[in-house]
Amino acid sequence: MTSTSTASIRAVWIGFALLTGILVGAATGLLSHVGGVPAPLAVVAGGSACGGAICLVLYLVRYATGDEDMRHTCSFAARDTSLTNTSRRCLGDPGILQGPNTAVSQHG
Repeated sequence: MTSTSTASIRAVWIGFALLTGILVGAATGLLSHVGGVPAPLAVVAGGSACGGAICLVLYLVRYATGDEDMRHTCSFAARDTSLTNTSRRCLGDPGILQGPNTAVSQHG
């Protein structure tokens, strides 16, 4: 597949994710407000749903296409010794499974 066709396919999926996020976010905000939630909180709920839907669609596309580059997006965590064990766990650092004190010293 050429880079031009890959870029156009990627643009289509990003557009689909954005449209899905906007629709889910708008529906969430509208239903929240109609359900009695104050407008500012309904906007927060809609924005959260929008962001969650966009992330979900993009990650599902990555999973469905077998793109394994996702593991390399957080590889900075393995080299950064200032991260705590909690943030390493959130970033999916496999070194955290070896013990509470070895993860930082192992990558440091």
